[in-house]
Amino acid sequence: MVNNYRLFSYVLNSYGLGDMTYAKGLIQKVLEQGTGSQGDLAYTLNNPQILALAKTFDFAANGVSTTSSSAVQTGVVNNYIEQTL
Repeated sequence: MVNNYRLFSYVLNSYGLGDMTYAKGLIQKVLEQGTGSQGDLAYTLNNPQILALAKTFDFAANGVSTTSSSAVQTGVVNNYIEQTL
């Protein structure tokens, strides 16, 4: 996801993080670690938007099938629409 700028930008915008498109490495690390422990980066950054992103795209728990989930896809689209209105 982070290698496709349009997709990365779309997802970040849908979570109100559009100004963080420069932080690919940080976001990738957050997504890789997931949210299985309070010590994970998503929790330690103390940003509810990043935490919500990490919970939605929990690659640590769900693997590659995360992005093919219709619930995830619908949720991201709905978030994007809500953020842009």
